[in-house]
Amino acid sequence: MIKPKQMRLRIVLPIIAGCAIAAWLISSLVSGLHTADRYANAQDANAQEMVAKMVIEYLDANQLEWPDNWTELYGPYLKVNRSYSLSFQELQDRVQIDWKVDSKELLQRVNSESDDHSALQLIWLTDEGRSHWKGSEPNEMVIEYLKRMP
Repeated sequence: MIKPKQMRLRIVLPIIAGCAIAAWLISSLVSGLHTADRYANAQDANAQEMVAKMVIEYLDANQLEWPDNWTELYGPYLKVNRSYSLSFQELQDRVQIDWKVDSKELLQRVNSESDDHSALQLIWLTDEGRSHWKGSEPNEMVIEYLKRMP
């Protein structure tokens, strides 16, 4: 005959083991989601930095004229893509560019002491996220480039 203490152990031990396994599974899932999220954020940051460099390359090669579309950025993409692993299509899917920028007006704003450059939105993520590397916010990269122009 099973004693009451043994009976409780037979019931309690599997419950404790089940809870421990469930906790481990949940922890693994959360950790996996966190890792996937960090990877997506890194890809977004890389995409924005890359597109900013492409726009700067285009501006440099075209007398500071702003590009009209993605097709015009394919040449700069080939130059900039050496250190990234994002396809041209991935960039188009992840990043938006304001194609209606007037280069002369932008230069005036950039060189104006009174203008708040943080309001300029030239390049942004399609999902409107804010992932970028420190020192590589895309709008600031373009603004800093234009500030160095005579």
